[in-house]
Amino acid sequence: MRESTREGYASLFRKWAKRAGADDLGDWDAAAWREGWGCSVGTHRARLARIKAFFSFAVGEGRVAKSPARRLRPPKENGPTMPLSVTEMRISVVSAESTFPRDSAFVLLMRYSGLAIQDAATLARDKLDGTLLTLRRGKSEELV
Repeated sequence: MRESTREGYASLFRKWAKRAGADDLGDWDAAAWREGWGCSVGTHRARLARIKAFFSFAVGEGRVAKSPARRLRPPKENGPTMPLSVTEMRISVVSAESTFPRDSAFVLLMRYSGLAIQDAATLARDKLDGTLLTLRRGKSEELV
């Protein structure tokens, strides 16, 4: 295991121990740990992954019998992702044009087709017929 990983685990445990007033991994309370988090869904998911990895390591090292973090579920999304505003879209296109002209075409393809990044990046030319696009999305198999 890398030294940076060990330091990250040690930091995580110190933060928990300070907040909980405990010094034993067996005392870890999942609900109490999550309670104090006031962060975005993405940050929450990252912290949760780190905690699960930490306890997986602790189980492997024989520090605890089983992981108390294994039953934790990821947070629910806050709601739908809203499309970019006109101003945000203009900024994206202008920024893309200033770096590589092909990037602006990529941004506009996603904007007007509704494709996700992966679908736009793997789009084959034979899926375009003039201005018509026929494609099944990679993740959901939904017809576009």
